[in-house]
Amino acid sequence: MTDKGDGMESMDKAALVAGDTPLKVTANLIRLEREGRLLLLNSLQPRPLLFRRGREFVDALLASADCGLLSRDELAALWPEETAVIDFLISHHILVATSEDELAPPSAKPTVEELTALSPGMSLYLLLSQDCNLGCIYCLNGKRTYRKSEHPMMTEEVAFTAVESCAARIKPGGFLEIAMFGGEPLLNWELATRTIDYAEAALKPKYPDIEFRYHVTSNLSFLPEDFIDRVKAHSITVLCDIDGVGGVHDACRPYKGGAGSHAAIAANVKKLTEAGIPVNLRTTVTALNQDQMAETARHHFALGGNGSAFVPVNAVNSDEELLPDELIPDVDRLLASLLKIQANGDWGLERLFPFSTFRSKIQPGNYCVLGCGAPFGNTPVVDVNGDVYPCIYLVGIKRYNQGNVLSGSYPDPAVAVALVEELHVDQRSDCKSCAWRYLCGGGCPVQMLAMAGRTDLSLKAQSYAERINCEYTKKVLEVLLWEYAEQAARLADGCETPPIRSDGPEAKYC
Repeated sequence: MTDKGDGMESMDKAALVAGDTPLKVTANLIRLEREGRLLLLNSLQPRPLLFRRGREFVDALLASADCGLLSRDELAALWPEETAVIDFLISHHILVATSEDELAPPSAKPTVEELTALSPGMSLYLLLSQDCNLGCIYCLNGKRTYRKSEHPMMTEEVAFTAVESCAARIKPGGFLEIAMFGGEPLLNWELATRTIDYAEAALKPKYPDIEFRYHVTSNLSFLPEDFIDRVKAHSITVLCDIDGVGGVHDACRPYKGGAGSHAAIAANVKKLTEAGIPVNLRTTVTALNQDQMAETARHHFALGGNGSAFVPVNAVNSDEELLPDELIPDVDRLLASLLKIQANGDWGLERLFPFSTFRSKIQPGNYCVLGCGAPFGNTPVVDVNGDVYPCIYLVGIKRYNQGNVLSGSYPDPAVAVALVEELHVDQRSDCKSCAWRYLCGGGCPVQMLAMAGRTDLSLKAQSYAERINCEYTKKVLEVLLWEYAEQAARLADGCETPPIRSDGPEAKYC
């Protein structure tokens, strides 16, 4: 008789169905195989089950269960020595009752009331400056929508109004993160400091039940005189792009005049880390640096980075202009480089994006019907005019404008409702029949949203948008599933092993 294998979680006796109930294999089955090991998962009930041996036996058992509407007792009669395995397959929702409705519950589709309810947490992005001193070859900020020739800066009125408007929308016990963004926000650092002072002095007393947090995303090519002291005083988190080692970065992110920016940025990153300030480092992946990602990850580590992130470039800017084909990365090469970084082990997965973000999706009781929190207003972006957009990648695209903080028209729920209708995995033609959909939520939708309705896409741009949304997300989740499986296998020799995660956030939606 074949070995029964090893379960990644202990069997939940309460999940077992009545012995005479007809069973079927879940329609949401994810099946992964590697080096003779088999990993099974129901994406609507994500409790991965690992078999270190006996793959052929498990496949045969599932095949017999899937062709005859057999009950648990009838399966046990066919496989009398393997009843424990049958019960594990039932308790992990791999075998489910034929009467079970496996669509996500109706509440998985958020209502207008849920979309406009007080939020448990929000990251408010303020475009303090829509100007920048760099000339990145893939700049997201279009010349027209960001009014680059005018060098626009946000005013105190817009910043303060936006912060208070969002603070009023946080439920007690929640948090508001104020993210200084751009352009280059340090070009308007004075407003950043005044905004923090306003939040500390005026809004904390007014909203004592919420936590205020602060963040800055900057190219760090220069540091204001009081930057280090301010960052330390308010525990401001810092994110900076380093797109490669030396010349690779300089080719991607030069100064406007063409000179390289790497030396100055690297020196400032080291200055911050030596001052005890954690700096998270990010790389925007294009065709120019896709093959150097592993070297870049090690460079991030050598610079003292707190975390390393690799974000595929958005192929459309805010003016809805397409990135040239020669800058669009090859998805296969990008994935190969990402897996090389993971295999090198320089970074733990908890500090390596995108793995760090997707970890919470693999959680019992968690399911995703949306790929991000943008429809819930969790990541509003306010431009210098006070106009609000649901995501940094959608700024300037008029159909995603959610109102204006100065006019009082924010938040307009119509955009959120439209996003849910467009992005819900049970309604998307490319998702609704995929077993992965409740685990990935359809992936990051920005490429699809930015390219919606376009008839001028090149074959490369179209393929990239589709594959980076789907294959990229699946591969990241696959790596995490195997990581948890191998970790569990190392911890125990039998079926009883600790849960894959006990510290992840509970979430109804992602």
